[in-house]
Amino acid sequence: MSNYADIKLNDFSAGDGVSLTVYFQGCDKHCKGCHNPETWDFDKGHEFTDDTILYILENMIANGIYRNL
Repeated sequence: MSNYADIKLNDFSAGDGVSLTVYFQGCDKHCKGCHNPETWDFDKGHEFTDDTILYILENMIANGIYRNL
């Protein structure tokens, strides 16, 4: 599996309503003006594991809030 940079549990900028947003780590495009150049390195971030998937699923409806992914 790949690495991820961050998980935002209550993201209001990713679309309508509340979202749970996963920022994956690693990009070889290096676009000029990229707003997340810290995510370019494939070797940084956190390991994406089965526990990460469980964490995401558990938090999709945490506290009775239904989140987009």
